[in-house]
Amino acid sequence: MLIGYAGGGVRNIFANKPLRTLADLKGLKVRVQGAPIWSKTFAAAGMSPTVIAYNEVYNAIQNGVIAAGENEAAGVEAMKFYEVAPHLNLTQHAVSIRPICFSVKTLKTLPKELQDAIFKAGKEAGDFGRQLEIERGSHQARCIGEGRQAQARAVRGARRHEEARRSRDGHLRQGNRRRRHLRKDQRRLSRQIAERDFGAGSLLAPVDD
Repeated sequence: MLIGYAGGGVRNIFANKPLRTLADLKGLKVRVQGAPIWSKTFAAAGMSPTVIAYNEVYNAIQNGVIAAGENEAAGVEAMKFYEVAPHLNLTQHAVSIRPICFSVKTLKTLPKELQDAIFKAGKEAGDFGRQLEIERGSHQARCIGEGRQAQARAVRGARRHEEARRSRDGHLRQGNRRRRHLRKDQRRLSRQIAERDFGAGSLLAPVDD
């Protein structure tokens, strides 16, 4: 017997590339659960659904077998899918429902006050579970998004550092070339002065490098 229901977590698509429009979903190799309704649903949206064991999803994305998967934010965080598929796309294509059931046979053996207490507890547990799961899912999705942004900032920072290093190295090379040209000019000028004052073959030493 159903005495309540929890759940409320929404499922989203996580991928190894940005998905901004429906056109980006076309042909997307995405892992789905084994029930045929999942494959039919994702195929209807233009994707290429693939049934893969859940514990193989990480390696499948890493090795290019698939490009995406779908789950609640809690699952994405627990399995660290964000490491290989950092783009969490808030498609919210499904809502998880978690039934809270109680044995009818056992329920009939209990007095009415206990039956009423069980029904009340089922409703309260379902309300609490839904609220908790929605809050956790929102928080985890936000954390994953912030983590991706932090990763992007780190990449941009590394690129700026590399560009600054190259620019600095370029200035150093340019300065070194100028100093070499200056030393050559100094040697040439020293030879000219020596030849003018003492004639060719003077023992006056040129400016050293």
